Amino acid sequence: MAQDWPLLTEDWHDGRHIALDELRAFFRNPVNAYLRRRLRLRLPEEDATFTDALPIDLDPLAKWSVADRLIRARLAGNESQDWAAYERAIGTLPAGGLGDATAAAVSGTVEALLAHAEALGVELSRDDPVPIDLEIAGDHRIVGVIECRSAPPARGPATVTFSRPSPKQHLAAWLDLLCLVATDPETHWRSLVVRRKASGERIEALTLVVPGATPDERRARATGGLEVAVDIYRRGMCEPIPLFASLSPKLHQRSAKPGDWKGYQGAGDGYDAANEQVYGHLDLVGLTGIPARDDDPPGSGPGRAERFADYLWGAVAESAEPGR
Repeated sequence: MAQDWPLLTEDWHDGRHIALDELRAFFRNPVNAYLRRRLRLRLPEEDATFTDALPIDLDPLAKWSVADRLIRARLAGNESQDWAAYERAIGTLPAGGLGDATAAAVSGTVEALLAHAEALGVELSRDDPVPIDLEIAGDHRIVGVIECRSAPPARGPATVTFSRPSPKQHLAAWLDLLCLVATDPETHWRSLVVRRKASGERIEALTLVVPGATPDERRARATGGLEVAVDIYRRGMCEPIPLFASLSPKLHQRSAKPGDWKGYQGAGDGYDAANEQVYGHLDLVGLTGIPARDDDPPGSGPGRAERFADYLWGAVAESAEPGR
């Protein structure tokens, strides 16, 4: 049962310093972070299938991996031809003309992503690291570095990805933005994600800013959001809290459907290895029916999953808004 997992209340590190990378990783998959970092459990992974057959096409995950390497190569100053030669050398592209067509298609989409980013003020070769050292709620400290690729007047981090829209992207951009604004509220920061649209090959951008007419107001909003993020992180390092990458924002919007938890052909957060280990015996009704406890985040929802969803995504909406 999910309720049978141990509640570990003692400090598991110095109780103060939280690496920003660690915070980002936690919000990508809170249950997995607890199992791996707190309990030191390594979950079994699906065995890779090897074959001597030459590929004639790339499945979506393989195509994403190839495209991601191209994006990283281009941001590092390399040319598409160098990337294509490397991919052929390691055997990730189909042979002959099929490989040429695949490389051209991936390269075309990546170049469109990069061009869209540049049109929004992103400097692909810009190296502008901003150190982060923030005291939150008086007894926690967030430390790290944020790489900024957008120049003034819209300075800030920019992610270019072959992925479709996802809440994980939103949370990562949100965390970076809040850290920058809390560090320097005088600067008008922007956090940007350039990605493919939910369907097709068209490009879109997610832009987040912290609202506020004055630096003090912007700092207060950013600090308030980070206090919620740190509180959730500390809770999530004591037990596997029912907070999920894709399902939770839908619970917050009151639009969640059974398939959002356990969908067709393994889709949904319920089939994630970590979530399955802890909550896999439950359907959506059972998951949302786990009653809220007295020490859970405040809210009106009767269930734990809804409480945590509202706590996080309510803080996201309060501290950041779409920008230009």
